[in-house]
Amino acid sequence: MTNSAYDVYQFYLEPSDLREQSHTVKIQTAMKSEVFDPKLKKKVPRIVLAFENKKKVMVLNKTQCGSLIDIAGTDDFEKWAGIEVIITPAPSRNNRQTIAITTKAPTPVIT
Repeated sequence: MTNSAYDVYQFYLEPSDLREQSHTVKIQTAMKSEVFDPKLKKKVPRIVLAFENKKKVMVLNKTQCGSLIDIAGTDDFEKWAGIEVIITPAPSRNNRQTIAITTKAPTPVIT
C-alpha cells in the first residue's frame, strides 16, 4: 500500500501541466461526475476522463466533449475507453488557456 495523495484526492489536469507540449494519451475511463463549478458556486455534472498511466484526470468542458464525440463517432462516453487522443494547451475563445483534444490525422490511402 502506498501513501500517495493521489489515492485520496482527485487532481485535475491543467493546461500548465502539459508544459506547452502536445501529449498522446489513451483514455482509460470516461465517467459522469459531480464537479464544483466556481462560477455557478455549485456542483454540476461533467464528464471526467482518466488516462492510462497518468495520475491526473481531465474534466471536460462542452467544446472538449464535442471534440471527443467527433473523434469517437459516438456520444456514448462509456465507449470512449481505449481511444488514443492528443491533448494540447491552447487558447480558448476568451483567450484563457484550455486543453484542445484532437486525434492523429488518418493516413491517406494512395491508389
